[in-house]
Order: sequence, then C-alpha cells, then structure tokens
Amino acid sequence: MTTPTRSILHHHITYGIAAGLCLLVASCAGAQKARDITMFNESGSRIEINWVNPDTQDRVLQTSPYLYAGATHNLNSYATHRFEVKELPSTKTQKCKNGPEGPLQPDLCGVAFFTVNDNFDQVFYIREGLHIQHDDNHSLALSRANTLLEECEAGTINAADDDVDAKGMVGDMARCITENLKFELNKSVEESDFQGKVRGDMAELLATYACGDAGMEATEADKTVIWNCPRHSSATNGGGGGRRNLSVDVMHDRPGSKVHVIKNFVSEAECRAMEEGLPNVGGGMRSSSTFSSSSSADSEEDSPSNEEDGERILKHDIGIPWEKEDENNPLTNVSRRILDYTNHVLHLDINEH
Repeated sequence: MTTPTRSILHHHITYGIAAGLCLLVASCAGAQKARDITMFNESGSRIEINWVNPDTQDRVLQTSPYLYAGATHNLNSYATHRFEVKELPSTKTQKCKNGPEGPLQPDLCGVAFFTVNDNFDQVFYIREGLHIQHDDNHSLALSRANTLLEECEAGTINAADDDVDAKGMVGDMARCITENLKFELNKSVEESDFQGKVRGDMAELLATYACGDAGMEATEADKTVIWNCPRHSSATNGGGGGRRNLSVDVMHDRPGSKVHVIKNFVSEAECRAMEEGLPNVGGGMRSSSTFSSSSSADSEEDSPSNEEDGERILKHDIGIPWEKEDENNPLTNVSRRILDYTNHVLHLDINEH
C-alpha cells in the first residue's frame, strides 16, 4: 500500500522531473503568445471549427468548410483563444452520433469547446462524443516524468534485497533518475542541433534564391514609421551630420524577430567607403561593386568564380576604425548608426565594445 508520505514524495519528484524536462527543451516560458496548434478529428463525424470572438461571442469559421473524419487541421492561433467544435449531420443519414446522448439522440449534434494555453506544441485530439484530449509540451513532459519515475521506482525495488536500507534505495533511485535525465538531455540537444541546421540550410537557400532573382516582387510593409536618426550624413558629404528623419518600412515585427527596411540609411560616400574596405578575394581586383577575374598565373579551374568571390566578400568582416570616429570616418558613422537603430528598436544599450 502507498503511504501518504510516499505519495506526496512521488508527486513532488514527478513534477520536479517534468519541470527539468521542460527546461531541457527551453520551452516552458516564452515572451510570444502566438501558438501553432494541430487538431485531429477522431470523432467519426464531420466537424466545423469556429473561433469564438471573446467580445461578441460571434463564431468565425476556421475550416473550409468542415473537417472530415480522420482529417488533420493546422492553425496559427494565440494563447487564450477559444474554439468551438461543432458536429455536422451525416450526408447520407442526416443524423448525428456525437450529441449529448450519442446515437440514442441522432437529431442532436455534438458541440464542444477548447482553449489555447500558453504552452507549446499543442495538439487537440477530438474523440468520439466530442471529448477533447489536449496535449502540449508540459503534459508530455509530465507523462515522460511519470514513466521515468515509475521505471526507476520499479527497478530500485526489484534490485533491492533485505540488507538495503532506505538511504541506499533513495541513492539508487536518484542515480536512475540522473541517468535518464542525461539521456533526455542528449535527445533534446540532438533535436535542437538538427532543427538549427535545417533552419540554417533553409535560410541560405532562400537568401541565394531571393538575391538571385532581380525581378522578385518585394513584400509589402505592414506599416511605415519615422525614425529620428541622431547622426546622419547627407548624400553629398561623408560627415557625421546631424539629426534626420528616416522612413522605416516594418516588414515583420515580433518580440523574437524583426525585419525593418530603413530608406536612405547610407550616403553614396559611405557606400564607397564600405566597398573600399572589402578585402581582395582569390587574387581578384575590385572596381566599385563588381569583381574582375584574376590577372595572376592561377588557372581558371583553380581560381574561384566571380559569384564565389562576391559571396565570400559579403561574408567577410570590414574593419571599423573606431579611433577615427571623431574625424567623421564614414565607416564609423555607418556602424554607429547601426548601433543607434538597434538600441532604439530593441531598447538596448549596446556600444562598439
């Protein structure tokens, strides 16, 4: 029989392990409230998914027009959003089977509700009777923690003999939990590394595709704002200048990622200075923003192509002579402007050091 003390200890250990598993995947907390959700229709009937407006209680259809039995539906939602699941009559019998009394009252169709929470990886399984099982990263971590603890508990008891005292059993159980948590940590690190590699590969492919298509239409800005730049040089001089209002197109703006396009951010003189600050690559010589072939004795096969030169130059750092900032050096002016805008939009206090 499980004693109250043992039950309480089991409860606290389980939740401690679950919290540890959540922290391993860095998903127990987040500033963003946008949540991607997935719904599985396992009810055996066609259903509608409606968002419930919290102010008017109006229903807004989210399926087009319904979700077949056995189908899956993904949705971009937000925490606290509430949804209605509504059963539709069979196209053959015009009857329902998921109402309050099930098939006994086929004229009554089922209705259920679910709410998106703050957690990640949320999945809603809509079962028969429109019973909804809601899984997320927290519940899955708690389930894994329960399984881990039960396995360690059973293993410790089975391995124990009459000479083992309570302290020894606790030590054996702690070692078992530690080893299992290390295994979970390694799995999380591998998954994180894999996802990071996929994102990096996708970003490189998309950047190459987008930059290589001069005719691609640009995304329209969500909004345009004005930034009062504290130090800006005019298009006709390379000096530090004074304050100037710059137009900023906000293409994408979330707490975790931002894409802002600032118009007239650099002057022609500053642009030339940046080009002159680029290194020679592969023995090539630069002329403005174009690159000519090498005049050295290297064969064409041994020399990188112009496209490769350009890509390597774009990835190369330009040395910034901060000691010349008081002399209105164009490179330091541009760099300082970048820091000014970064601090402005992210509310930070970054300096050149």
